Amino acid sequence: MHSMDHRRCWLGSGRVHAEVHLVQHARCHCNRCDLERLHTVATVHYMPLYWWSPDPTFLELNPMVVKYPEHNSREFSQGLFSSEASQAIISTLVSQDLIILAPMVHNFADNFDLPKSEMDAMLLDQKTTGHAWEEVTCRWIKSNQAIWQAWIPDESECFPGFGLYDSVLQDFTDERVNATNKIVCQACPPGTFSQKLEDNYKSGSTHVCMPCDQGTSQASGASLSCKPCQEGEYQDQLGSTQCKRCDFGTYQDEIGQVVCKACPSTTNTLGFGSVAKTDCGCSAGYIDIDETVQFDCVECGEGLTCPALSQLKDLKRGASDVGEQFTPKIKKGYFSTQTNPTSVFRCGSASLCPGGTPGSCAGGLLDTPCSKCREGKTWTGSLCEDCGGWRQALWVLSLCSIFAFLILAYYLSTSKVTSKATVLFATTASFGMLVMSMQNMGLIGMMTVQWPPNLQGLFSVCQFLLLDIDSFGFGCVAGQFEPIRYLLGAMIFPVGVAWLGLAYAVSRLLPKKQRWEGPKVCSTMGAFLQVGFSTMSATSLAPMMCYKHPNGERSLLKYPGVLCGSTEHTFMLVVGWTLLSVFVLGFMALCIFAVSQVPTWSARKRNRLVASVRFLIFRFRLDSWWFGVPLLVRGPLINLPVVLATDYPPIQVVCICVILTVMMVMQMLSWPWKVPLLNLTDCIISFCIVLLVTTSSLFLQNVGGAMYAFAHAVSTTMLGGIFLAVAVMASMTVSALFYRSALGGKKELKMFNLGSTPKTPELAAKIKEMAVALEEMHVEPLSKNLVAMSVYDVSKITKCITLLATEVAPPAENGYAFKFHKRISSHSFDPSLRVKSQSFRTSTSRASFLEKTAENNKVEPAEVEPAEVEPAEVEPAGTAEEEKEEHNSTWM
Repeated sequence: MHSMDHRRCWLGSGRVHAEVHLVQHARCHCNRCDLERLHTVATVHYMPLYWWSPDPTFLELNPMVVKYPEHNSREFSQGLFSSEASQAIISTLVSQDLIILAPMVHNFADNFDLPKSEMDAMLLDQKTTGHAWEEVTCRWIKSNQAIWQAWIPDESECFPGFGLYDSVLQDFTDERVNATNKIVCQACPPGTFSQKLEDNYKSGSTHVCMPCDQGTSQASGASLSCKPCQEGEYQDQLGSTQCKRCDFGTYQDEIGQVVCKACPSTTNTLGFGSVAKTDCGCSAGYIDIDETVQFDCVECGEGLTCPALSQLKDLKRGASDVGEQFTPKIKKGYFSTQTNPTSVFRCGSASLCPGGTPGSCAGGLLDTPCSKCREGKTWTGSLCEDCGGWRQALWVLSLCSIFAFLILAYYLSTSKVTSKATVLFATTASFGMLVMSMQNMGLIGMMTVQWPPNLQGLFSVCQFLLLDIDSFGFGCVAGQFEPIRYLLGAMIFPVGVAWLGLAYAVSRLLPKKQRWEGPKVCSTMGAFLQVGFSTMSATSLAPMMCYKHPNGERSLLKYPGVLCGSTEHTFMLVVGWTLLSVFVLGFMALCIFAVSQVPTWSARKRNRLVASVRFLIFRFRLDSWWFGVPLLVRGPLINLPVVLATDYPPIQVVCICVILTVMMVMQMLSWPWKVPLLNLTDCIISFCIVLLVTTSSLFLQNVGGAMYAFAHAVSTTMLGGIFLAVAVMASMTVSALFYRSALGGKKELKMFNLGSTPKTPELAAKIKEMAVALEEMHVEPLSKNLVAMSVYDVSKITKCITLLATEVAPPAENGYAFKFHKRISSHSFDPSLRVKSQSFRTSTSRASFLEKTAENNKVEPAEVEPAEVEPAEVEPAGTAEEEKEEHNSTWM
């Protein structure tokens, strides 16, 4: 057993033996001694004794404490026990937060001080009286009140971490001297700290809870101090549990501050809690154009991507010191120069301008905005390549081929014009419709709409027919100067007309049989201008299509390198207006005049004038001869919205849809083409183009996901319809080459005519029988039957009478009375088709008809007076050779 105090050795009332072995023996074996025998021995003999203290066992012996030298661990290790034994610390485990969880208990334990003499007295009292411990303890408490009252802590004596608390008001207080309510201690809450208070009350000091000052905070309770706000933080209020983070546009580079410092004017920070002035910069969408230590934030316009902290120097070099995500860039499809990076231009095609750093162009392009190649190079659609000699040779060969084709076109226009569709007509009409469709697609591709890549590629191919030939090495011949390239492109049409005029003048020097005919030359010129009319109108209007850049400048849509209002633009405007006034509007006016006069010329047998405009009417039915003019003006009308609303794609979409829809309705009402299948394919193409333009409205804004997939699917479907119609026309052309019979004749293909027609002899017999039946009818019942018909049926009858009176049996007297509608006679083009006029005077059927009418009406048959016939306009008599030439012509 061990003593509570190893430094003490208890001795009995006998002699003290100092021998070490006796002490050692007592220490080593006393725990095995019988307690009663030991007590008896100690009572009778004087002896050293090792025992606990306090303990009642030997208290009545009044043992004396023997004090040994302090413990010597070295001697103990050698077996020498002349010093006191080592101390054994007896500990009691309690919570380390006891002072917080139970401060009164902690204070009581801290004040508890029971002298050993008092403890021994209680132990001896219990031993001598034999009373219970509770009774002995109670007796001691009653007789020693002065001792234990000192142990009871003062409730208002607060330890560090606690403060005075008014238990009635339930609030912390800072005084206890004059307090009338019960004042206790309570742990200081978060946002406060415990501060010592000297108030000379009882113990003289305590602690109170004080709120944290401005610039500090404390998140924990029972704290002895508040923490200063760190960098990027502030606190402008008292008693805060945490500091506030600096707001946007402010920063704080010091600790313990009440407010944050403001960033320079027009700048901002990325977020909350900025810790330095370097965190300040322009907000997202703005860029600092001041390259000094100052700031000058300006708004980034269209074409610039400006994240927060954007700087002009970062834009120029394409990198930022604070990270890639803070680097300003030029958007794809836009361009700016290194000298003025924030002045942004919009490129004509997004693929030409990759964006990124200022001055970036694709494929080796130069200038503003990526609009031309270096001298000696040409644009091939994807990059600038060297101009080889073969390119110039190819262009010279192409120009020679064009001139040769114009000569050949004169001799190819020798086919007769009839109401039927010949093999050559089926071929040329199909090919012409294909060219017009491609031209229309090219014009639609000029709309300022961001088409999908597959459509842009198709439009680029179609725009070749609009003289958009820069991607085919034209710069190798014309150079890189845009006005010169434009001038050479615009001169194709005047030069072509002049070439035909020159050929006609030269032919007058040849023998008479080899001379060119004037009407035929006019028709060839008209055909050349008609085929290229959409191209000619697009070329003339090109200088008037100015689109706006983000920096406020304007460039030509087709030539982005030419700024509107510049000297180059003025030159191109002069050329464009000349081409528009003389060749576009002038040719259109001539065509409108010719179409309005052709029926009169045909009726008055002015066949040379009719032959001069053969190009305008030969592809259409003779009762829809006028359709050439709407077809002619469709190209300029499609191009006009792009000119007037270059910067407003929605207006372009609406206007072009209206134009195409009106043209489609006119085509469906007139059904003008001689081949029915051509009418059907023309309707399909027109319908698909209208829907394609309508679908373009879905691409006016950046769409993605399901919406983009839907728009792409619709566009692809419409292109499929157009390609299907083109395939039908191609098959028609091939079939016509092998099936050499007049379409509409008795050997026609049913597919071309969309059905079959009766045989000609059978049809003639039916007409004759019907004519006899009509002659036998009286006027009154016939009139009654006609009144019962609908307006559409009456219209068909009038058209039938007009057709019969023009092509089958033209009346000799009062012929105009039988023509309810305007129609061109086929013999106006070929005198051999002229039908002999039928006179009502000599007709046996007419005599029989008059006799029966007189008999039924019981009147004498009246002699028919000759009807007034409009005198035909007499043409100036030509030479006998010219008359012979006219009658022998096979193309008129």
